[in-house]
Amino acid sequence: ITQPGCTVDAQVQVRMQEWVPADISSTCTLTMEFACARKDSGKSDQLFTRENGGAFIWCGQIRKSVEVSDKCMDHRARICFLSSGDFVVSACVKICGAGGNEEIWWAPSSKLIKVNDIRQ
Repeated sequence: ITQPGCTVDAQVQVRMQEWVPADISSTCTLTMEFACARKDSGKSDQLFTRENGGAFIWCGQIRKSVEVSDKCMDHRARICFLSSGDFVVSACVKICGAGGNEEIWWAPSSKLIKVNDIRQ
């Protein structure tokens, strides 16, 4: 639980599994990205934009690309919530291989952040 105006740190760690052959993984680029939205929002695109617009801002880089050979495949960003509500924060990684093949994998779990205005 946090209050409007407070920040929360988000972190993601990506690891390539050892069973992926090196000749495949060495050709891949990984793009890590954070996502946030109000819980149960978005019955339509317009409603999603209205419900989430101005509710929070990301501080720092929300998207980071790395090569699989990079020693550090971690990423951090900070989110500042500007209004009350229940928000879901998660991350995904886009795997881009040779030949333009792409896959997107979402984190196995997300976090629910409750933002309450203490004046209420």
